[in-house]
Amino acid sequence: MGHFIEDILNEAREVLLSRSGTYGTAEDSFGFIADLWHGYLSNAVQGRKLEPYDVANMMMLLKIAREKTQYKHDNYVDMIGYAVHADRLRRHASAASKLANTSNEGQRNEVTNAKLTTNKETG
Repeated sequence: MGHFIEDILNEAREVLLSRSGTYGTAEDSFGFIADLWHGYLSNAVQGRKLEPYDVANMMMLLKIAREKTQYKHDNYVDMIGYAVHADRLRRHASAASKLANTSNEGQRNEVTNAKLTTNKETG
């Protein structure tokens, strides 16, 4: 087990050292990502619950931040994958929202009809 832990720690060390050369310092890279995510969250979300499609959109922003530093074909492939997921998740959320609104309208109509019926019976 000790070798397993050492192997993982060595691999993580190698990744950290190589990424700093690829994407710049953690402070710069994460700072730029934070700026992009802040802009997204303050404009797109505006007080509503964060949805799965928001995460996919934010992951695309992460890839954009990485691509800003250095070209990697993988960034574009990942963005396409995140875009496909974002679209599917957004469509699902929109359909669920429409269904909920239709259901709420039906319930409001039932309450209104019940009140009208009660008023006619008592009036």
